[in-house]
Amino acid sequence: MGSPGSSPVAEDNAKDVRQWRSGFIATTAVLVILTWLLLRDPSIGVQGLSILLVIWVLLGWASFFAATNAYGPLRSLPRPDLAAARGVPAWAFFLGGGGALLAVAGAWVAWGNLRTALNLAGISITYLSISYPHRLSIRRAAISGVGLGVSAVGLVFFA
Repeated sequence: MGSPGSSPVAEDNAKDVRQWRSGFIATTAVLVILTWLLLRDPSIGVQGLSILLVIWVLLGWASFFAATNAYGPLRSLPRPDLAAARGVPAWAFFLGGGGALLAVAGAWVAWGNLRTALNLAGISITYLSISYPHRLSIRRAAISGVGLGVSAVGLVFFA
């Protein structure tokens, strides 16, 4: 069990915090490693940098979400990411990250690769649905499904 004076609830909370901290460290480490690997390649080009931007947005949001659950002073709330700095970082990830993902999807349309563009558009829709800075709902889960459907169309019909 734990120490003689600790309660089962406190032990569960400590376990949750350790899991969130492990998640934060893992996502941040993957982000750093992927960035290092992609930037080492001298032929990365603009398209490679656009994929790096997608990785930064997705893993950056996951790292922020894990960090607020692990280290935030309001981590006992149901969604501490919405309380961190009055929700400003959450809105920044939603608007800035979502806008960046949609811009990358649009760039791939301009580059003539509809398969990748639809895949990124689906990822953008899913990201916007999940990162929207309000409580989760069944409607938002359905919108995530639409995003996955858009990605599937791109992968299946534009091979």
